[in-house]
Amino acid sequence: MRLKFSNRLKKNIIKFIQFLLVLIISIEILNYGVLRRILFAKYDVKKYENSQKDNKNKNKVMILVHGVYRNHDDLKKIGELYIKEGYEVISIQYPSTIDNIEEISRKYIEPVIKSIPKDKEKYFITHSMGTLVIREFLIKNKIENLKNVIFISPPTHGTYLADSFLAQAIKYGLGKAFFELSMKENSFANTLAAPNYKCKVFMGNKSNNYFYSMIIKGQDDGMVPVATAKIENCEYELINGDTHKSILVDKGVIYKTKEFIDKTKD
Repeated sequence: MRLKFSNRLKKNIIKFIQFLLVLIISIEILNYGVLRRILFAKYDVKKYENSQKDNKNKNKVMILVHGVYRNHDDLKKIGELYIKEGYEVISIQYPSTIDNIEEISRKYIEPVIKSIPKDKEKYFITHSMGTLVIREFLIKNKIENLKNVIFISPPTHGTYLADSFLAQAIKYGLGKAFFELSMKENSFANTLAAPNYKCKVFMGNKSNNYFYSMIIKGQDDGMVPVATAKIENCEYELINGDTHKSILVDKGVIYKTKEFIDKTKD
């Protein structure tokens, strides 16, 4: 008797086989530290300024901080809007496979922010694990002229991926910070104090990663559970149809960040 499979089931079987192959290969290469090198991004700071003479926003600085294993490119589209608006834009790229979140904040974020003149208005747009990095930084540091902080796709109470068998199997390659995104009650993500500054969360609700969504309970954006993304004291907006990454290039969302900033001016 010949078994018949639907096209959807066939695609899922193929994806599952691909998943197993990736898992096996990843475990095999850990002994050589290859995975950690693949995920590594060197520390780098890029600064952009609008040189227009009649720039009304020249006293404003937008700081961009990406998520785990990512780089400058993730928030590039968002940065371009603020450069056009006349902001000084600072993009901080940091390695996320070596240090924990507190160390990332202290070693890579703190020196940059403290070098900005106190009289300049400071704004942050952060993504994924970068939201926790900046929350940690703002808990430990009092910043003059802090205006708004925007959190995109935040793992506010962690992600099930950090507690998964897959993550534990390739633990060495993923680094310390990733496991601070655990959903456990005493995890780093779950013990951060609530913000006491103007902030807003933007969260997508579409996954483009079938296997991650099998691990994550409930609706997710491919990395983070939707139900636990809200942050106490922050405004919240759910963006229909965006994934963990597509939300960063969604023109509607990019302009919504500016609308929030404009709305909450002193």
